[in-house]
Amino acid sequence: MAPEARCKDLELSLDVEPAVPDALLGDPVRLRQVVLNILGNAVKFTVRGYIKVVVHVESIGGCEVALRCSVRDSGIGVPPAQQELIFEPFYQVDGAAARKHSGTGLGLAIASRLVGDLRGRIWLESEVGHGSAFHFTACLGLAPSWTPGDCGAGPSNLV
Repeated sequence: MAPEARCKDLELSLDVEPAVPDALLGDPVRLRQVVLNILGNAVKFTVRGYIKVVVHVESIGGCEVALRCSVRDSGIGVPPAQQELIFEPFYQVDGAAARKHSGTGLGLAIASRLVGDLRGRIWLESEVGHGSAFHFTACLGLAPSWTPGDCGAGPSNLV
């Protein structure tokens, strides 16, 4: 998404906090799709300003880590009455703006379903005219080299 953000002269930053392990076990395709759907909307609906992605550890227990990823932007924001509906298929806060940007209203519904597959949750904090913060959590396995015990690699992929 960096080229699109650069074309709009948006500041795009990523902050992966030091406590996040370098190697995790999970589904990298689903994880990537969630981030791209949320980040794509942030770029699409932010005219000026910034988009910041932050990843941090929410909890570590046994052989698992719960990560929280937050995407904050200075975009148009989402009215309070529409914040719960935004994760429904084909729902668009501003249909005219979405059509202008080729939106279908499926990205956040897909992200919500994928987050469920990752045993996480997704939510939004927003104020009209002052931007949004989309957050999601995902439960991932700790790679064996990162755990003090015997967790085993299992059938998951390295993230």
